[in-house]
Amino acid sequence: MSRENLARGLSKREVEGLRQEAWIGDAVLELYVRERILKEEAARNDARRISLVRNSFLNSIGQPTRVEAEIGRLYLQKGLAAAFQWIETQTTAIQARQKPARR
Repeated sequence: MSRENLARGLSKREVEGLRQEAWIGDAVLELYVRERILKEEAARNDARRISLVRNSFLNSIGQPTRVEAEIGRLYLQKGLAAAFQWIETQTTAIQARQKPARR
């Protein structure tokens, strides 16, 4: 996303705050995906991890920087479990919508 689109309607300080939250959110999202894959498959699966953190997948939820910022805010305000629950809810809904399209 271009700086102009991200900054639209936001102050410079708000944009910087959003980026910082997104940076944390990206790390939380990566941790969630790795834990989920290990639980489900008991093995490392990089292709699956990449598909869940890719911007094209995040676009299914919303603008990627804003999605990651939301994850970061949840983590900072409510903790890891709350952030993981939000990610689970969002990704489950997206994957359910995508499955019929793959058939």
